[in-house]
Amino acid sequence: MLALSAIVALTAGFVWTNRLVLAQYAAVAWSKETGVAPASLTIDDLTLDGATLKNIVLGAQRISRIEAAYTLSELRRGRIERVVFSNVQGRAQWRGGVLTLPGLTPRRSTGSSLLSSGLQGWRRHRRVGSS
Repeated sequence: MLALSAIVALTAGFVWTNRLVLAQYAAVAWSKETGVAPASLTIDDLTLDGATLKNIVLGAQRISRIEAAYTLSELRRGRIERVVFSNVQGRAQWRGGVLTLPGLTPRRSTGSSLLSSGLQGWRRHRRVGSS
């Protein structure tokens, strides 16, 4: 039992010590899996109540810094208290009434990004509400 406790403690210590590298690897792998690529970023800080990401590149979109504040209970519910974006540079395309952000259109989609799908829904709602 003591040996098992020691193994669990060592594993937890290893994960916590290497959390920045592990989180960075997971974020880049997720971006490739979802088609939001090429992607790169540096996770500067990751604690139980916040995270700081730097030098984020998602396709043609660039963000110098993202700071997020949260609690673990909020994260479990899919909520983040505050997100601050600094020095955002990006490119957008407007074609046929659809806004897309190069590099952020998922590969597995039906040809529209999450953003453009949301804007199409807004446009439909706006038309119905306008008449």
